[in-house]
Formats: sequence, structure tokens, C-alpha cells
Amino acid sequence: MSKWIVVLVSVLAAGCAADSALRDGRKLIEQGRMEEGIRRLEQDVKANPNDEKLRVYYERNRDRYVNQLLYEGEKARLLGRGDEALAAFRRALEVAPGNARAQAGLEATQAGQRQQNEVRQAQALFDDGKPVQALDKLRAVL
Repeated sequence: MSKWIVVLVSVLAAGCAADSALRDGRKLIEQGRMEEGIRRLEQDVKANPNDEKLRVYYERNRDRYVNQLLYEGEKARLLGRGDEALAAFRRALEVAPGNARAQAGLEATQAGQRQQNEVRQAQALFDDGKPVQALDKLRAVL
């Protein structure tokens, strides 16, 4: 009988710990501390791999936050705000390493910034009275 009591107490303690972890992560997310809340939930999922409710809550909120960052990054990129776009895509990759959309957004933004830099250099060459070099620079970009 005492064996069963020990097992029951262990199961209840594990359940309470998982519920506490879910509450803590949820509280951080509700406070707008998304990255901190997601990191907390990720740790808790690793510590409680059999807690389906915790895992689903973590994945849903992680995915929602990553999608928000991807939207912000793409919007900034399209508006020509490369630094903001890079920051959003990098944050998405921190939360979801290997995310293909975040990686593609990061690479597209970097390529766009390189292209803008080349165009500025071509404009400077043209302004300095070097139209042939400016045209060569533009041809390389296009």
C-alpha cells in the first residue's frame, strides 16, 4: 500500500509542476513578454515531455509569435526598412531555429540591402562624372 501512495504522490506532484509551468508561461505571454514566455514553456515541455496540454500550448503560441515576426519582417522589407526586417527575421530564427520562411526573409532582405548599396555606389560614380563605370556597376546588379 505504501508503494501506491508514493506513486500517487509522485504523479500528483508531476502534474502540479506541469500546471505551474503552464500558468507561469501563460502569465508571461499575457503580459506581452512573448519571447520570455515561449522560452519558459519550451523548458517546461522538455522537463515534462508527456504533458500534451503544455506542449500544444507552447507550440501554438510559438508558431503564432513566429508568424507575427514573419509578417512584421516582410512588411518592413517591402517598405524598405531593411534593418527592422532583419531584426524581425533574426528574432523569428531565435524562437524557431531553422524556420525556412524566416531564413528566406533574412536572405532576401540582405540581398536587397546589397543591391541598394550597389545602386548607391553607381549613383556616386555617375555623380562623379564616371557614367561608364556607373553603368557597369548597374549591369552587375541587374
